[in-house]
Amino acid sequence: MKQKLIAFVLILSLGLSSVTAGNDTHVQTLTVSGIVQDENGETLAGVAIKIAGTAEVVYTDIEGHYEISVPKTGKISITYSSISYKDKEVVLDANKTQTSDNLTVKLEKNGIL
Repeated sequence: MKQKLIAFVLILSLGLSSVTAGNDTHVQTLTVSGIVQDENGETLAGVAIKIAGTAEVVYTDIEGHYEISVPKTGKISITYSSISYKDKEVVLDANKTQTSDNLTVKLEKNGIL
């Protein structure tokens, strides 16, 4: 009986370790940070920054700065949007970049008041 219990515990342990090993996926991330300005170089607060394929959205602070972590997988499409400005899309190749610091993005007025 004792041998059956030991065998059962051993099999159960091996089964659980294989299940948890399959869930051990470590996704590398890339930090993208910078500043958003208007066409005159004035900083823009409250600009929404969205990474395509994710639900995460961050907003620029009062000085136009932002920072966001994104999965480091191929091309990353970043959309910048704000009221009264045209949306702007920037595409980065995450495989060729370790970090994207001080990415300056300029938004144009959309002409609609």
